[in-house]
Amino acid sequence: MSDALLWRDTKSEADREADKLRPAARRRGFDVVVRGSRRRYGNRVYTDPPYGVFLEPINS
Repeated sequence: MSDALLWRDTKSEADREADKLRPAARRRGFDVVVRGSRRRYGNRVYTDPPYGVFLEPINS
């Protein structure tokens, strides 16, 4: 899935929310992943806040 379930300002807040969602997501065949938003500057890619909580299929 490409859309975040929710966005948080810090990685620790996003990790805390992901931990709450993880058991239910696993029962449905998904893993919960925390990723920051990305920005590009030249050839480099930086990860910045906000951090999103995403679902990814377990078998991918």
